[in-house]
Amino acid sequence: MNAYEVLALGVDILHLVVIVYWVGGFFVSSSRHPKFRKIHGTFGVVMFTVQLVFSFRCPLVLVSGYLRELAHPGFTDGRFYNPFIVELLKSMFGFQAPNIVITVITAIGAGLMIVSLLNIKRRQTAQ
Repeated sequence: MNAYEVLALGVDILHLVVIVYWVGGFFVSSSRHPKFRKIHGTFGVVMFTVQLVFSFRCPLVLVSGYLRELAHPGFTDGRFYNPFIVELLKSMFGFQAPNIVITVITAIGAGLMIVSLLNIKRRQTAQ
């Protein structure tokens, strides 16, 4: 394993930490911390929506992919730029579904998060 591969692994670990922080922070911050929940939810929904609508790739995926290209210069087929969650689910859990299925599931999760954020806003205005 060369230095570029180690750096790419570090970026992947950072990516996982960001995802756990975002999702975990949303669920841990119950109604006692609505501002904290709003920050987590809004950030995640905006990032995901922009990436999905405009077909952008997460910047961390781009950095990790570039580092892996540097580590393995012969591969130029784009295999290092697959969505992080898709690759994580496939490698760790043997989840064998098309990428679109995981994208749709993630979009449903983002939609539920939007509904939850709107529900928090309504509760705050009702008080």
